[in-house]
Amino acid sequence: MRFLCLHGMGTNSKILELQTAALRSELGEPHTHNFDFVEGNLQWPAAPGDDVAHLYKGFKDLNLAADEYLAYYDPNSASTILDAINDLDSYVNEAGPFDGILGFSQGAILAAMLLIRRGHHAPFSFAVFICAGTPFSDQALKNDVIELLDPVKEEGPVIFVPSAHIYGAQDPDVEHAHLLAKLCQDFGRIIYDHGAGHEISRSPRGVTEEMTSANQIVITKATLRQ
Repeated sequence: MRFLCLHGMGTNSKILELQTAALRSELGEPHTHNFDFVEGNLQWPAAPGDDVAHLYKGFKDLNLAADEYLAYYDPNSASTILDAINDLDSYVNEAGPFDGILGFSQGAILAAMLLIRRGHHAPFSFAVFICAGTPFSDQALKNDVIELLDPVKEEGPVIFVPSAHIYGAQDPDVEHAHLLAKLCQDFGRIIYDHGAGHEISRSPRGVTEEMTSANQIVITKATLRQ
């Protein structure tokens, strides 16, 4: 299967490769998956936190310059958010097809917004959202207004593919991940709390296997729909 992978704000694809290395390795057995990583277009200050700087073996070997830390959009700029959705939409049309999309933090929000825009004609069979936030309203952005979607105001789900929602209870923004889950259809929706913070946790022992299991369930559900 072919995955499209989107990194978090203030990081880049190289960092996401390190963050997801254990998960991708576990997910790949005994199958072969291809993971395509797409960079953000905006230079951005490096993301704070141990998840980036200390937890991942090989981080220091990247020798990243200040201008290599990126974001897909400025969360305070409607125009850059809209541009990011449009750019991703165009990229998927040109570089696809993809089977699934995996996003971390800002990348997960962007993935969700494209799925919402495409509705029942989603370009992916499933989605993996890790430490996600609440997506913005596409219609509001077109009016130069920054507004988060509210599950209470929506008439049913707005994402119609099986989805895995992976987050940590200690993430200060975990409620936004909960809101995104509520915007997704019930069928194939899997929620896994690794108990840590805003990170792709690798401890305690077994957490990678449990995250992998959540992803495999979503992939199976997507296959059943085809």
